Amino acid sequence: MRGPVENRAPPHYQSGNLVVTSPTSPSDGLADDPVARWLNWVRPRLSAFFQPPAAPADPASMSDVQLHHAIFVVSNRLLYFVGQWVMKCYDGRPVNDERFKWAMPTTVHAHVQLGFTSASDSAWLAAKGLELSASAAALGPIRDVAETLARLSWLLQPADDQARLGRAYGFMQHDIDQEFQLVGAVKKSSNRLGKTPDQVWDRYSSNSGRKRDRLAEIAAEDGVAIEKLPQTSDLFELYLHDMGGYPLFSALSKAASHPGCSRPFVFYADPTKGMALDFDFQKMHAKRAFWLSKSQQLYIALSQLVGPELDWPADWEDVLNGLAKQLKPLADEADRRVMTPLTATFESFTDTAPNPGASDR
Repeated sequence: MRGPVENRAPPHYQSGNLVVTSPTSPSDGLADDPVARWLNWVRPRLSAFFQPPAAPADPASMSDVQLHHAIFVVSNRLLYFVGQWVMKCYDGRPVNDERFKWAMPTTVHAHVQLGFTSASDSAWLAAKGLELSASAAALGPIRDVAETLARLSWLLQPADDQARLGRAYGFMQHDIDQEFQLVGAVKKSSNRLGKTPDQVWDRYSSNSGRKRDRLAEIAAEDGVAIEKLPQTSDLFELYLHDMGGYPLFSALSKAASHPGCSRPFVFYADPTKGMALDFDFQKMHAKRAFWLSKSQQLYIALSQLVGPELDWPADWEDVLNGLAKQLKPLADEADRRVMTPLTATFESFTDTAPNPGASDR
């Protein structure tokens, strides 16, 4: 049985190689400073001397601060455990098919492994951001976790290996198509400005064409049809229906993917004050708890999806199910605290809206 991990550092990922960071001693000149050494010794022990009041067992009896902290503790455990598993699944297995010379994942396993690793980064960023402050910037990483769950659900839906391979090639074809779109956008911009596009873009386009042709050849050799990746909105509706579906896609698209005037209202609007904006960045614990729980529920679902594909430890299902069980009542309470007043405010807007057919007399 694993011991408590609240004080362990969650995994941190560096580009290229995955590295788990843990509390470390200074390696620079500060290590020679006796005050610095004393501070490094005492800092992790302070919590033993100043224990916070115990939170009630019932989430409904918790304060917003306690609810937010309880969800963060579960989140920290989740990120720690899964981070260890992700590290161990990088076993030296090739990412690319040797027949495809460009730097792009080709196998089902590689798409799952690399996609999940990137989503793990996003889950960690969202958790850390919402721990530090009430920031709408945390919605961007949450969108990445949700979209990765939708995409990998589509990839892994078929039980047949050949069908999965055709969808993996669909991922590749989608990225190659985006390269052509990039070249088209560059040339359109140049024409609008009356300039001649740099010739590098013609070479870039030619290289993308060679990628597309080689991918088609490999698919023919393997006897699989390249399946077109559906639109993201359709993937959300198909595979995340029970977690928000298209409304979740729409909300995260408007408030997470692009800057705009709706983002502040998604995160900072206070329904108890008639949807006035409340920029209380160090508080808003209920709303931070709400979005953190959404992020981690998506991440648990994603972890449960990819676990069978990544050679995780034998007890991975029990660990994830246990964390999901701990998170659910906390997430339900956070949802109640945020959505109940928001729904009531929307209903009041509807009740007071003018009737377009009514007479002005």
